[in-house]
Amino acid sequence: MTAADVQPSASVASTGKGIRYVSNYAYAISGGVDLVQDELTTIFDFTTDVGVLVGKLQSGRNVKTSAEHEHFVYFNDLLIWYSKMDNATSVSNQAPNSQPLLLIIPPLTRVTVKMESKDGPTTDQTMIFTGRVYGAT
Repeated sequence: MTAADVQPSASVASTGKGIRYVSNYAYAISGGVDLVQDELTTIFDFTTDVGVLVGKLQSGRNVKTSAEHEHFVYFNDLLIWYSKMDNATSVSNQAPNSQPLLLIIPPLTRVTVKMESKDGPTTDQTMIFTGRVYGAT
């Protein structure tokens, strides 16, 4: 199965919880997301197509002083990755996570990515996934 061609009137530059396919590439861009303290917020929730998806997941954040954030990645509701970030400094910063998460996602897999703030509400949390599709015909 091949992904449908992108129509000239369609916007391929978009944000949200879904995944977009352009030729043999796939991406998801969260846009700015506000987090509530001690509440899991869904950043991405999509099901992959028939090809194997190889890519990177990268988070960015506007982190206040001593802020803690937790990231969760699920495949078919199974937790496959967890990360805790802590800005244990006396100043706020704005930076991407130090290393992207490299992923190989099997075909027809439901992918859910969630974040949680442990130190109060935070604004403008972002995440991006970029990858390449293999084996879809």
